Amino acid sequence: MNLAKKISQIKHLPLCQVDNDWERTTKHQLLSEIYSQHRLMKAHSLTAEERFRLFSMKITRRLMPSLAKTVAFLLVIFLGSGMTFAAQASVPGEALWPIKRGFEKAELTLAVSSTKEAEVYIKHITKRLQELDKIVASTKSDPDKQIANDKVLKQVISYLGKDTAAVDKTLQIVKEEKEAPLETVLLAQKVKEVANQTKDKVIVLEAQALTNNNPVLEQALAEVKTASADADKTAVKVAVEVHQEVVASAAQNVEKSTNSQADQKQAVADQAEVKAVQTAVAEIIKSEISQLTTDIQDSKKQAEAVNSQVNKDIVQVTPAININGDVISLKEISEKPKAAEGKLGEAKLLLDAGSFKDAADKLLESKVMQENIGSALRTIEKTVKDSVNSTSTIEQVKPISKPTTLNTINTASTTTEINRAMNGLDIQAKPESEFLQ
Repeated sequence: MNLAKKISQIKHLPLCQVDNDWERTTKHQLLSEIYSQHRLMKAHSLTAEERFRLFSMKITRRLMPSLAKTVAFLLVIFLGSGMTFAAQASVPGEALWPIKRGFEKAELTLAVSSTKEAEVYIKHITKRLQELDKIVASTKSDPDKQIANDKVLKQVISYLGKDTAAVDKTLQIVKEEKEAPLETVLLAQKVKEVANQTKDKVIVLEAQALTNNNPVLEQALAEVKTASADADKTAVKVAVEVHQEVVASAAQNVEKSTNSQADQKQAVADQAEVKAVQTAVAEIIKSEISQLTTDIQDSKKQAEAVNSQVNKDIVQVTPAININGDVISLKEISEKPKAAEGKLGEAKLLLDAGSFKDAADKLLESKVMQENIGSALRTIEKTVKDSVNSTSTIEQVKPISKPTTLNTINTASTTTEINRAMNGLDIQAKPESEFLQ
């Protein structure tokens, strides 16, 4: 968009308050456009000799690697020895860890495209997961290292979160570049797979952090879990959008076709590309459905376990818990997983019908419901556990006429967490309401 058009649009904008980020970004864009226009006008006034020098300079810059890439390349060559292999097994705090991190930075510097950069981030995420396994194994073999290892674990988790967020953003950049549709979809598939691996690892570590009562580690894991969930959603979204773009492009080529030999070859190529992308996207959605099916089944079991635990501890058939005035009924806690399962069933039918976009939308609805269910169940389970372990008094009363009251040690923070879980599930706190229905 040229400068004149931008200014024209600004003139017609209604009066509004803009934030500093928008103002700063727009300013830089306008200055960049002005600078580009100035250079273009100046280029028109160059002599033949000056134009030749400018052309030679551009060619030289393209052929000659930057200093950073040269240093990175030399670093890779230098580290391509036994020390490199030894460093790959290192974790934070060990002597070879800085060498390992330096090698990873060099890999990113040498990435020649956004796709290659995303693949490097995927490789780094896999390394972070291996490091987590090593630290956990070390803690099991020597429990005295628990405190020291927790610190190292938190550092690796922090790097894992950054790598996961980076691969998410890089995948979006690859999609916007619109260079190789099938390659983009296959990359999205890789991102989705590594995001699911990260999520599974985090779930295991969350249970350990809860057992060890380590809230700092729990918070770090929660951030990584959010990053992996975002990357997973982005992967599915990118795959579906690329499929739509490929189909639309093929349709446009058909409309413009003059039935010439070149157009016929293009039509064959388009059909092959559409079919390849369609197959890859279908596999991604099927994989997502399979994973979500397992998650929902786990939520059902967890809901039954929470109900059983609450009934056992409170001695109520239909418990209602009152925490700081907020009443939570657990009577039909298993109904929400069933609702998420219903959305998942709709996604399967839409996928079979070839409606990838609609299937992905239903899949996302089911996934959001499942995430909220898991969050609410964990909050309730922790609340009940803390309440039972505390010195509070648990009264046995009728479920509707008088809710059971649990006095926890940290009632304020617990209530906030449960409110968040309830808001996510569109639940209103009232004595006769049904929680998770």
